[in-house]
Amino acid sequence: MIWMLALTLACGDKDTDTSAPEADADTDTDTDTDTDTDTDTDTDTDTDTDTDTDTDTDTDTDTDTDTDTDTGPAPYTYVYYDDIQPLWDANCLAYGCHTIDGSPNELEDHVSYDNLLNEPSTQSTKMMRVVPGDTGSSYLWHKLTGTHTKVGGSGGQMPLGYPALDAKTLGVIETWILEGAPEYQRD
Repeated sequence: MIWMLALTLACGDKDTDTSAPEADADTDTDTDTDTDTDTDTDTDTDTDTDTDTDTDTDTDTDTDTDTDTDTGPAPYTYVYYDDIQPLWDANCLAYGCHTIDGSPNELEDHVSYDNLLNEPSTQSTKMMRVVPGDTGSSYLWHKLTGTHTKVGGSGGQMPLGYPALDAKTLGVIETWILEGAPEYQRD
């Protein structure tokens, strides 16, 4: 109401009110009961996840090719008719020894292989002439190397009356016996 009065006076309103001022029944009793409580809770969770992806691709480009053909066991180093019989021809038969006479000691090519393999020696009856795979049990080996008397044999070293076989020739005979005394090459 005061504001009306102030407005009346300011505007020059000549109408005056002589009545007693009214009591303002409206009393503002505003009480502020608003209580703000800020409670900030940090609920952030660190969930950093490493999402790197390895994109390297290893590709093996190495290709092995089998170029050999499996044909069975390896060929023999030496075989009887190609390698051994020529030694008898040059070192025994050429001297006139072990020729055709029908004896078990004959080294002619048509009977020599059968006369040597797994046949008993006539000089050392406990031994065979040639035991495939075993030079120590082959009397022929002992006769050619001069150790025949140590295994119960007799007579002289072969070739009798001529120079002993050289190391290379003995090596061929030894390998032939150790490889099983093969008659022919494998097919």
